[in-house]
Amino acid sequence: MEGKRAVKILLVHPQPPGFLRTKTGFYDKYCSMEPLGICYLAAALRQAGFREVKLIDRGTSGFTDGELLKAILDEQPDLLGFSLFGADIACTLSLSVKIKQSLPNVHITLGGHQVTFIAEELLKTEPRIDSIVIGDGDDTIVELAHALSRSEPLSSIDGISFRDGDKVIKNRPRFSGRHLDEL
Repeated sequence: MEGKRAVKILLVHPQPPGFLRTKTGFYDKYCSMEPLGICYLAAALRQAGFREVKLIDRGTSGFTDGELLKAILDEQPDLLGFSLFGADIACTLSLSVKIKQSLPNVHITLGGHQVTFIAEELLKTEPRIDSIVIGDGDDTIVELAHALSRSEPLSSIDGISFRDGDKVIKNRPRFSGRHLDEL
């Protein structure tokens, strides 16, 4: 397609193994958390025609911080999305510093229910984070990937907050209107 470049996308669930560890090991054995969020996002991206979409689930891969960083850098993504849950935020922000040192042009976006509520603060204080998906991300991530593939501004994408120079822009919320059975 004219005016459009291929976008290499990597979606990461950075929750470390043993995140829910107890003395009995119950959670390790029976309560691992599937990365359903990034799986839904990957499906939406592939359905929209993006072919270079990969996933990393740190919980099942057992990666250390260094191994996760290496895996991300080896992929050389154009768009790097992190699906975050609580304690993952600090680890991801630390990783993003190292990622941007090696891949300064990668677009790093965050998603997850907790970052939805602190998006403006994160974008003001964390210059390595380029955007934050607000709420459900399956349509938003597709529009973000399209905008990046066409070098278009992010201002028309509903459900996203982003930095434009020193300003934090919060676009309109996205209303899905779809039923869960349609996902």
